[in-house]
Amino acid sequence: MFRPILSLLVSVIVSLPGAAQHWVGSAGINYGSYSMKGLKDLQNTILQSEIPLEIVESFPSRIGFEASVLRTFGNISVGLTASKASTGGRVSYADYSGSLNHDIIVNNTLAAIQLEYILSKKESWELLFTMRNGVAFNTMKYNTTLSLGNETDDLGAKFKSTNFAVSAGVGARFFFGSVFIQPEFRYETHVAKGDLHNSNDPDVALEVNNEKVQVGWDGLRLSLSLGYRL
Repeated sequence: MFRPILSLLVSVIVSLPGAAQHWVGSAGINYGSYSMKGLKDLQNTILQSEIPLEIVESFPSRIGFEASVLRTFGNISVGLTASKASTGGRVSYADYSGSLNHDIIVNNTLAAIQLEYILSKKESWELLFTMRNGVAFNTMKYNTTLSLGNETDDLGAKFKSTNFAVSAGVGARFFFGSVFIQPEFRYETHVAKGDLHNSNDPDVALEVNNEKVQVGWDGLRLSLSLGYRL
């Protein structure tokens, strides 16, 4: 689907030999909201117990990291970007005799092609349309910890999956010489989500109510990066 788009973009770039060209690199932080429907369903299933468990954390927004390297050709920039995100959930019960915790920790590493187009440009700033298309590698840890008195038992399992993600939005660069600050506002959707499979036994998939579970990173993204234009 995206190969024809990339081929067209390359042909446009080749046809602009006189356009100003720069290398642009940046690194910064991001903050996102995550849908996580499948994992929230898993938490609700854990609640179905004789023990009066409660959900004390359900995949909140957390700070992640990202970095990119782009080549600019006039108003168009093409390059690579990578980002990391993480979140988690806990279902818990505690009383005078001990505690029981069910923890789900999810991590995501996204590697993508980044495309930018300058919508408006002045000497000290640029307004951008930005898009990222790439592959998200997910890992999930499920840990159960039971504490009774001075004794503690831990059980755990690891799962992994792969998603295909598209993220689009607007951003800006504010220049101070060759250095710039770049805020962005995007929406990220994972258009194809892989099933979570046990890391030690890939034939075993995580299921809730006879439905396989995927990791849903869909949501808003805010980012702030510091960069340099060469």
